[in-house]
Amino acid sequence: SVQTLALTYTRLHGLPLGRRGRPQVAWYGDMDMASHAWKLLGLGPLDANIRIGPPVPLDDFPDRKALARYTE
Repeated sequence: SVQTLALTYTRLHGLPLGRRGRPQVAWYGDMDMASHAWKLLGLGPLDANIRIGPPVPLDDFPDRKALARYTE
C-alpha cells in the first residue's frame, strides 16, 4: 500500500503565508528536491501542518498513473 500525506506551510516568521507567499515554499514541476529543501531551510521559521491520509492499497489500481490520479 501507499501512505498518503499532505504537507501545508501556513506561516513564515510567525506571519500568515497567504496566497502571495506560497510560491516561496511550494515544490512543483521539475524543481530539484535537494535545492528546494536547502532554500526552505534558509527562509527562516516555518509553521507546517501534516495531514496523514489512509493507506491506499496498490492492488486497487491497474498502474501507477491511476494511483497518482486517485491520490492527488
